[in-house]
Amino acid sequence: VISNAKPEAAQLQCAGITREIYRHFLGEEAVCDVSIRSAVGHDGQDLLFEDVTMSGLKDAALQELEQELEQSEAAAPVKQPLDFVEEDIEWPDVPQFASGQDGEEAETAGPPGVTTFDPDSLEFIYRPMWDIKSEVMSTYLCMPCRVMGHGEIAYRYDVLGQKQPDEARAWIDAMAAREALVMLDDLLRNKFSMFITTSIHYETLASTRLRARVMGMFSGVPDSMKRFLALEIIGVPSGVTSGRMSQMVNYLRPISRVLFVRTDLANPSLQGFAGIGVQAVGFDIGNDNRPEAAVIADINSFAERAAKQQVPIYCQGVRSTSLAIAAAGAGYRFISGNRIASDQTAPMNVLRYNWRDFYVHHDL
Repeated sequence: VISNAKPEAAQLQCAGITREIYRHFLGEEAVCDVSIRSAVGHDGQDLLFEDVTMSGLKDAALQELEQELEQSEAAAPVKQPLDFVEEDIEWPDVPQFASGQDGEEAETAGPPGVTTFDPDSLEFIYRPMWDIKSEVMSTYLCMPCRVMGHGEIAYRYDVLGQKQPDEARAWIDAMAAREALVMLDDLLRNKFSMFITTSIHYETLASTRLRARVMGMFSGVPDSMKRFLALEIIGVPSGVTSGRMSQMVNYLRPISRVLFVRTDLANPSLQGFAGIGVQAVGFDIGNDNRPEAAVIADINSFAERAAKQQVPIYCQGVRSTSLAIAAAGAGYRFISGNRIASDQTAPMNVLRYNWRDFYVHHDL
């Protein structure tokens, strides 16, 4: 079922899914006796299968890692750190947030200030982002989501419903950070290679108290993991100054390799994002229900304003072929959305993806 990956990578991904199933239903990962079966050929009548046990996969991965380490040590005197393999990271619990109105400690059962939220209903998906220039699918957006009362799926802060106090958004930021880091740790241990992006709200960073709570989720993360971590600042208001954005970026620079900034499509000025060291500035059109002609006009206008500031750009929420072509033609480096690739339960390895793939299929 994972035909676009190499057999070893597909087996490891199946192993990761198996562990998650066992962890969800049994509360543990005792899967040493489980085998992964791969179709490797056909004898004219039946498929030929190859079985490998979970423990065998682990031993093979460790052996391959040891061989690579020996080769790297022979080639260079300086050993590259592989902390995500050598040490176990004890991930912290999601911190409590004191309410800014009454000063009381938030309940641990859910986000503060949101009484109708069931924390057990919160799930996470990973949305692939296409790097058009490099022709790869290598970055995955970690997005909180849950099914609302009317049956529709809400994403990011919309999972909170109508009431979205700053403390509740910060709680979502912390939940997403923990999910992304634990997932990244697990994938790197299985020798996957990709970027995972998690979002932090502008108002969370602007508050000293909330920023400290969320940033605590990244404490103890080794540099070897930070190389595969991307962060996205969202909810950035129009008219923010370059100095203010530089301050926000400096908070996050030490804990990630890549920084994205998401603002509003109609932001009249992008001057505040120039020269602050972010990889791209963009927006999300997933909930924009206007006629496509109007959306495309704004996509082009945003690109023109960004070009004047020499700022790379990205676009999320692309739902049609015409929107994807319009964004690519306007010079957007990264695009994501249902038309590009379906949401995933877990990130995949770096995948080559070009315009032929775009027209042939988009369900990775």
